[in-house]
Amino acid sequence: MNNKVIALPFAGGNKYSFNSIEKHVPKKLDWITLELPGRGNRFKESLLDKVEQMVDDLLNQLMPHIKEGNYILYGHSMGTLLVNLSAL
Repeated sequence: MNNKVIALPFAGGNKYSFNSIEKHVPKKLDWITLELPGRGNRFKESLLDKVEQMVDDLLNQLMPHIKEGNYILYGHSMGTLLVNLSAL
């Protein structure tokens, strides 16, 4: 079971926003990037305009990844805000 880095990008970002960082992450770490609706692979979904909705969406995505093993949450810009709110 690998340790995980779970990343949340900046406002408007998606999983591709971390490509330049991800290629430098050691292979022993699993890099997982969560995306909000309206971005990246979820482009066809309606955008969320309330922080509470974004946190709920991210928590639903996050839970399967944190049931086992060690992990850290990494947020960039708005991702940092959402990581902090998700941890409450």
